[in-house]
Amino acid sequence: MKRLLVCLSMLTSAACAAQSAENRSHSTIDPDAAYKNNCMRCHTATQQYSTRMTKTIVMHMRVRANLPEDQARAILAYLNGESEPLQTPAKQPAAESSHQGRK
Repeated sequence: MKRLLVCLSMLTSAACAAQSAENRSHSTIDPDAAYKNNCMRCHTATQQYSTRMTKTIVMHMRVRANLPEDQARAILAYLNGESEPLQTPAKQPAAESSHQGRK
C-alpha cells in the first residue's frame, strides 16, 4: 500500500512538472520589450558586434543579470536582427459624439 502511494505521488508530481514546462514554452516574449526591460537599465545604446560576439556577450549577461533562458534567446535574436518586436493591436479611435450646435 505504501509503495502504491509513493508511485502515485511520483506520477502526479511528474505530470505537474511536465504541464508547467509545457505552459512556459508556449508563452511569447516580445524581444524589444525584453531588451528594454533588462538591458536598458545599464546600456543606453546598442552597439553592433558580430553574431558570434553578441552570442558570447548575451551568455555572460544572462549570468550577470540573472536572465531566464527564453528572455536571453529573445534578446539575442533581437540584437542579431533576427526578430521583430511583437505588434500590439492598434487602439480603435473613440467614437466621436455628435454635438448639435445651438441656434
